[in-house]
Amino acid sequence: MIWEFKQQLYISQRRVSPKSQERGLLREALTRALTRTHAMTADRRRSSDLLTPASIDDAKRGPLKKLTGSLGGTVPKHPELSWREGLGIRLDWADGRLWLLLEPRTVFEGITQGNRTAATDFARERTVRRYNPALNALLSFWSTLFACPERDILALGISAGVDAAFRLDDTTAYSGRGRP
Repeated sequence: MIWEFKQQLYISQRRVSPKSQERGLLREALTRALTRTHAMTADRRRSSDLLTPASIDDAKRGPLKKLTGSLGGTVPKHPELSWREGLGIRLDWADGRLWLLLEPRTVFEGITQGNRTAATDFARERTVRRYNPALNALLSFWSTLFACPERDILALGISAGVDAAFRLDDTTAYSGRGRP
């Protein structure tokens, strides 16, 4: 598999198959493209990026709100700890190609050693009843939102110079018994 960029710059398969600087560069560019295109914010972590809607009041987030009940707020008894519905994304190498992995999750802001347990308990309570149908619906929402098989999404959105362009297919992968 070869990744194509706007100015016909190619990164070969062998350079993204192991965890490498090139894969990190691809992840950063893809994260920028997704956040720019879909009005989201990103928090970079060691092996994944946490994406959340820039505004929880945006009308475009209505389908997500129907699935989760609420898109953000503060943790009860911890007004310094805010949360948003979001997802973790990362790039992983499997079956001879690079995959974008999506993980719906609750993303926190303001975590300290003193409130970490409250954040963990709150996230567990929000997600404990997300059995397969609910989790599948969330994954379907995010993958449909991000899919752009007919157009490029750009990392920087510049018309002159070099910019990373991505096309995300609308076909998702399955694992285990869910495989078609």
